[in-house]
Amino acid sequence: LIEQALHVDDAVRKPADAALRQCEQVPGFVDVLCEIVARGDAFDVQGRLMAVICLKNAVQRTWRPRGRTDVRVISAEERARLKAFVLSETAMREGNRQVAVQLAVLCSKVARNDWPNEWPELFPTLIAHARRAQEAGSELAMARAVSTLFRSLKELSSKKLLGHRAAFAAMACELYPQVHPMWRHLSEQLLQSLLALPAAAAERAAAAGGGVDAATQQQLAAQLSALEPLAEMTTALVKVLMHVVLHGFPSTSSA
Repeated sequence: LIEQALHVDDAVRKPADAALRQCEQVPGFVDVLCEIVARGDAFDVQGRLMAVICLKNAVQRTWRPRGRTDVRVISAEERARLKAFVLSETAMREGNRQVAVQLAVLCSKVARNDWPNEWPELFPTLIAHARRAQEAGSELAMARAVSTLFRSLKELSSKKLLGHRAAFAAMACELYPQVHPMWRHLSEQLLQSLLALPAAAAERAAAAGGGVDAATQQQLAAQLSALEPLAEMTTALVKVLMHVVLHGFPSTSSA
């Protein structure tokens, strides 16, 4: 069905889409989709991406189907397994960027429904992932954790009821002193790396007789490219801090 849902022919794709929607009513469908997403060695990227999209749709339609009696509600056991999956090491080390982004969005949709009362471990777990990744020097795992953190905060910051805003403010006070040191460390690391590039280029130019040859230019371009993940993580942490401050601290959110 997932392969057919990716088909360019409407005659093939539309019936598959309808069948997948019907599958949302089948117990265990969420578990099957999680298995497809997790098995990067057995399924291609497009199929895994479609499985994540199906998970998002299932969350939006069957997590809390308000006012609907004809829709199966996802069981508590399935919810627990899905929440464990989006916060798992597998999700935090997803190698494909598109799949990783959709997993982060999926986590944010679940958070909108269940945080804080039914998912209090969401932010402590994400912070723990980010810290372990930073200590281990794993740029991939840290990027995934920070991306998921940002998207969850962005989703939750849009909730306007007083109870939600109070919960967000309480969480923000705990989150800021944990995120700020990460941002400071990464920003200093990025700045030092960028400042080192001109000096290294000058040394190579002097060794080459005063000019910058093609090989030196290529090497500089490669070094700048290697810094992109660090720059992206630093930027993502700035966005995290922005949401924490603007929406979590009453004096700034009302300004």
